[in-house]
This record gives sequence, structure tokens and C-alpha cells, in this order.
Amino acid sequence: MFAQESNLVWPRLLDLYQALLLFHEGRHFEARRLCVAAAAFFDEMRLLGKSVIAHLLLARIALQLADIEEAGKHADAAVARLSSVQTPVLEYQVHFSSANLPQKRGDLTAARDSYQTARHALESMRTRIHTEELKISFGRNRLQIYESLVEIFLAGLAGEQSNAEALACIEAAKSRSMSEMIFRSGQSLPWERKDKAA
Repeated sequence: MFAQESNLVWPRLLDLYQALLLFHEGRHFEARRLCVAAAAFFDEMRLLGKSVIAHLLLARIALQLADIEEAGKHADAAVARLSSVQTPVLEYQVHFSSANLPQKRGDLTAARDSYQTARHALESMRTRIHTEELKISFGRNRLQIYESLVEIFLAGLAGEQSNAEALACIEAAKSRSMSEMIFRSGQSLPWERKDKAA
């Protein structure tokens, strides 16, 4: 229907959404086929935000298929396009996904740096995400970034300092979890006004 109306963007968006669903179902080869076509279209049309999401998904698919080289290629493509987008949500996703590659190679310092960048992007975001495709592709568990950092810190990169950083991450995760719970409930924290004249 969209193709008949010469709307070329929506069919590729549908391919991307379907690829995301297939990826979550573990149907990686089918997801990759759809996502490669979507990524090529978004690259050609200079739709950089959607291109970043498509390359991120291709990197995740490659990781699931144990193709580290292919995952690195798509992660690099996502990073290259990110500078033109400047969206904290995408910045979070790109750096979080990129950290998986050095971690798998055993380069914990590079992984830690990417996770820290992702964490700063996450903490600069508002709790609610409005753009539809970002809602779909955004990681369901935002506390996962803290879990990954704690795991790296506990690997002992910097001795006692790592233990302190791990504890700080745990506290930050608890704080974020609490604030998201409050925002989801739609309530505000009680605030008691005290009159100076009393």
C-alpha cells in the first residue's frame, strides 16, 4: 500500500520493525536479511537516526551469530553516524552495544570506557521516550548498564578503587530504579511547605 503511494520510507521502517521482532524471537538470519535492506536504504536517504538503529541491530545480530568482525563493522558504522544525530537515547544504545565487543575480546578498559559513556548518556535522558522507533529498540532493562559496569569493576581493573566504583554504580542503579518507579506511578514526592510566619 505504501509502495503504491510512492512512500518509500514506511516499507523500510516496517522492515526494520519486523527485523527487531525477528531478532527478539531468535530468528537472526531472517532479521539480518530485512535489516540489511533497511540499513542500505536509510544510509542512501541520509535518514541517520534510523540508520544508526539499523546498524546497531545488525551489530547485535552479528554478535548473536558469533561474527565479531561483522559486529565491529556495524558498530563502527553506528558510531560514525551518531555524531550527526546528537540524541542521548541513540548515544546510550550505541555505546552500550559497542562495549560488548571489547568485553568479548577481553579488553575490559575499552569496555569500561564505552559503558561509562553509555551511562552518562542514560543519566542525561528524560525518563520517558517519545520517538516511536526508539521505544521499540531501546533496551527493556535500563539498569543493565549498571550491572555491566559492576561486573567490570569487580574484575579488579584498579584494585580498591574498582570496589568503590562498583559500589557507586550499585547506588546509582538503586537511585535510577526509584526515580523511574515514581515517574511510572505518575505521582510526585510529598513536599511539605513551611510558612516562615509560623
